[in-house]
Amino acid sequence: MLIQNIELRKYLIENFMDKTPKIHHQLPVSLTKIDTQESEESEESEEPEESEESEESEEPEESEESEESEDKMYKYLDDDILPKTFSYDKEGTYNLHLCAFKFIDNTIYPFLTYYMINNEELEFPKAYLDSSKFDITTEEDENKEIKIKEDDNRRPIDSIIEMFSKIGGNQKLKEEEEEKEEEEEKEEKEEEEEKDEEQRLFEEQVFEFFKSVTKYKETDIDTLYRGYLQENNDMFLFFDCSQIDLPNSYDLDLKATKTYMPVLIDDIINSKPVLNVSIQSEITNLFLQNNYLTQIKELDNTVVETPIRVFLCEEVNEAYKNVFYSDKIQEITLITNKINHPAFDYIYVFTDDPISDENKEHIKSYALFARNDIPVITESKEDLTLVQEHLDEYDVLYFMKDANKYYGIRTSSYFMEI
Repeated sequence: MLIQNIELRKYLIENFMDKTPKIHHQLPVSLTKIDTQESEESEESEEPEESEESEESEEPEESEESEESEDKMYKYLDDDILPKTFSYDKEGTYNLHLCAFKFIDNTIYPFLTYYMINNEELEFPKAYLDSSKFDITTEEDENKEIKIKEDDNRRPIDSIIEMFSKIGGNQKLKEEEEEKEEEEEKEEKEEEEEKDEEQRLFEEQVFEFFKSVTKYKETDIDTLYRGYLQENNDMFLFFDCSQIDLPNSYDLDLKATKTYMPVLIDDIINSKPVLNVSIQSEITNLFLQNNYLTQIKELDNTVVETPIRVFLCEEVNEAYKNVFYSDKIQEITLITNKINHPAFDYIYVFTDDPISDENKEHIKSYALFARNDIPVITESKEDLTLVQEHLDEYDVLYFMKDANKYYGIRTSSYFMEI
């Protein structure tokens, strides 16, 4: 579960999580029963049928509590860590980059995918901020008269006459100060209204850009918007699209349609080409410079493991080959068949890189949770025998076959198709 609202998160921690969640969640401690004479007597006096009903009614509560205790909660771009307030510079130009991401929690740990298009290199959809819409000069501004300061080069006698002509002597000075304060308050109010209008115009363009890219028809776009990061003239706009359906492609212009490609955090920060297409260096730099973009955290700030991109294999004539789509948009993969390995029994098999350079654009990619510290099992009998003796201790294996390294996965909760 992804928690974004700080007040909601505080409430959940205080009321349900004993302040901080455990990194490794333990089984819930069984409730201690408080036995009293009265309760025992009342239970004994009850009819057996009623007693059975009461026991049955208690059981679901216990199971619900157990489920809640096991349900971890996570955070990403929470607590308004990204700025949303926009300050317009009339001398500047602004390039908008739409960074749509999804928080996926169908695997053993949650992970993120960002959606990019292939425009010679992988980049976020982009547009330009229309500066002409920020020309918000009003008729009142145009018709303002320039006030000329009164001439203070008056004769001494004029000042003396004026001083004695007013009750209290300093009445005019007081009036001038009040008038000045009113003028300052008016200017501050006008500045605030101008900033509010700039913010409205900015969000209006940003949200329209989001709608054009995602084909989203609802009006709650502000709830999906997480904020922006600015690098010189480039503004990267972050939207949480976890709960909405994104289209398969983006109309770059009237002639070109680009297919969206889900990209993992590991792809971005390690600048890995995705299916032979490089990620724009500005994007990699942005994520490396702002580390919080790369991390999902538990509520106690424990950083969650990040998956890597791997490629599914099948066995053909005792050799491993990658699996391909015939039509990626229409086809949904149903993984039902494992490979029967002579030493490891039935396992799912993946590779770090495509086995062949052919047809890479149609190869099946997966996000896989596999730690780097797991030793590689060689083809030696000693290694294979040792693993066989402790096979139940391994959910993820690194093993060699025909001098190539493969991942052997025993349970599907460690990976997901992307």
